[in-house]
Amino acid sequence: MTAGPSLCGNLLKSAAFAGWGVCLVRSIALLLAGFAATPLMAQVAMPPAATGVSEREDVAEPTVTPTPPPPPPPPVTIRPTDPRTPIIPDAEFDAAIPNLDAPPLESVEAWENEEEAKDQAQEQAQEQAAQTADEASGGALANPALRDGDAVEVLSDPPVTDPLLDDPLPPIDSFDAEPPPEPTQAADDEASRQVRYELQLLGLDPAASPDVAVDADGLVYRNLRSRFFDLSALGEGTKRADSRAEVNQRARADRQLLLDILTSEGFFDATVRLSSGRDVAESEAATQGAANGGTANDAPLSVTLTVVPGRRYYLGQIAFDAKPVEPADLISKNFVPETGDPIVADTILAAEANIAVKLPENGYPFAKVGQRDILLDGETGMGDYTLPVETGARSVFGQIRSEGTEAFSADHVAILRRFKTGDLYDARKVDDLRAALVATGLLSTVSVEPVPGEGAALDGAPYADLLVRQEAGPARTLAASAGYGT
Repeated sequence: MTAGPSLCGNLLKSAAFAGWGVCLVRSIALLLAGFAATPLMAQVAMPPAATGVSEREDVAEPTVTPTPPPPPPPPVTIRPTDPRTPIIPDAEFDAAIPNLDAPPLESVEAWENEEEAKDQAQEQAQEQAAQTADEASGGALANPALRDGDAVEVLSDPPVTDPLLDDPLPPIDSFDAEPPPEPTQAADDEASRQVRYELQLLGLDPAASPDVAVDADGLVYRNLRSRFFDLSALGEGTKRADSRAEVNQRARADRQLLLDILTSEGFFDATVRLSSGRDVAESEAATQGAANGGTANDAPLSVTLTVVPGRRYYLGQIAFDAKPVEPADLISKNFVPETGDPIVADTILAAEANIAVKLPENGYPFAKVGQRDILLDGETGMGDYTLPVETGARSVFGQIRSEGTEAFSADHVAILRRFKTGDLYDARKVDDLRAALVATGLLSTVSVEPVPGEGAALDGAPYADLLVRQEAGPARTLAASAGYGT
């Protein structure tokens, strides 16, 4: 009895355990089936209408497959290069160099002519194209007879492009049948178109400057006026010019001329004002005359030069920058102006030229007069004068030299001279020798000039040789004949 119930209980326990195991196996199988069906449901989704479930609940999100990265580039191997290796081959370099033996480029003028020819050819081509298009469209130029009246054309006519050819001729009544004016009438018309003017010079009055008080008759200012009108471009009195611009140009030239003349007379502070115009009364009279048949140019243009001469400057201290000469006053005694004299350009230039002449006549053949310097003092009205002089060595006559096509040898020239070697140099004797050579008539050109010689005289004075440049003239023939008859 005891064994039965226990066996029965064991069987029940075995059966219960077996049922639980079956249930466990089925659950695992269903779970595996569900995992296997999930990818299929993700790929093929059922439409919402068929399933009756909302799209958000049943439709699976698309799966994005990541793009694999690109493979890395192959490693670059940098090989060391020889620094002497050229960047480009020699053949390519030689081909890029222009050929020096090629003909030179054409000139700019030739290029412009070529471009002009191209433009003309292009214009002709455009005109020809327009004509061809008009003829093709049946225009006015399509019929060759419209050009010159020839129905049969051997050569095509040039295109008719001038629209004035289609305009009617003007009536004969519109032509001007008046004959051309006579020469005298044309000259009168030309004269009427010219500008009349008159020059007025104001300010050169002796009472205007105290510097000329000692010159009661105003000789200085009269000389200035006379010299100005002798050289003036406008001229004294009433003159004519082709235009107002020509009058203005002449007036500016005369203003500068007047300033130069005043400066040459010692008026270094002078000013000149230029003005031009017509008088009001004269302009009204000219306008009235033009209304009555005259011309508006009848009133002359007034050109006025107003001078403010200022003070006149006088010589102050006079000095010469030169080496000692013999005699000691050779330079100073030949300079004529003195302290207190007005600084007049003509007088100063004449005195300097006199020094340049006297030095060679007294043994200084190579003397040169330099550029003067005048220091003006505006308070005192004086000017200190300084003149540099290069005297050179005091020389004596040396030998005679000859160059060129000789008509006389050096020995022959020495016979013609009136001085001896060792005499003190004197330019007047040199001029006398040159005159003697010219008087022979055997030379076409001749010159005599001093040149430094060799050695020195007994007193130590250097020699100055004379160089004679001569060209012999054409040969001359003298013929004579005599006869006797019975």
